[in-house]
Amino acid sequence: MRRTPVGLGALVVVLVVVVVLLSARPEGRPPATPTGTTSGSAAPPTATAPPTDQPSPPSVPLGTPVDVAAPDGGVLTLTVDSLTVAASCPARGGATAEPELAHFVVAEVTALFAAGGSDEDAARVDAGSFVIRAPDGRTQQLVATASSFACFDAEQLLPPFVEDGQEVSGLVVLDSATAHGRVVHAADPRAAWEF
Repeated sequence: MRRTPVGLGALVVVLVVVVVLLSARPEGRPPATPTGTTSGSAAPPTATAPPTDQPSPPSVPLGTPVDVAAPDGGVLTLTVDSLTVAASCPARGGATAEPELAHFVVAEVTALFAAGGSDEDAARVDAGSFVIRAPDGRTQQLVATASSFACFDAEQLLPPFVEDGQEVSGLVVLDSATAHGRVVHAADPRAAWEF
């Protein structure tokens, strides 16, 4: 068998395919670490939107279910039972994970999805489904980091997707640049919980 060297163009194509596949983040894959941040940095992530002049809707009391409409007509019902701000978390394998941005916000969540007449058979409920709104109005879009993904054993975490008719419960870990603010569902700003 004759071996041929891999050209630079082929290597670039392979790297682009890998990046695209990783950005899709199928179940079980860790989320990408945001660029422009370093471990232990207290600076906000690069994808923080400027403050908004629009008033925030009132926060939902912890333990109160909120219905989030899916684009195809399905309904995702979320209940956040608790929110805890932590300086570290137990990582898989017995180690301790430290936040990349400043604080971990650990949410205990129950999710139920009803597809109704929609074509969707599952709804996304992982950390990437949420944003953090700081007290000054800035919105932190990047809340899922390698550090937040390392927190807790898999059986303690909320699955990344909830299927039609299924109810799931578990922890969602967000990496936050602020110790106070709101956890907001990215699809519906009315689904917001104060921490």
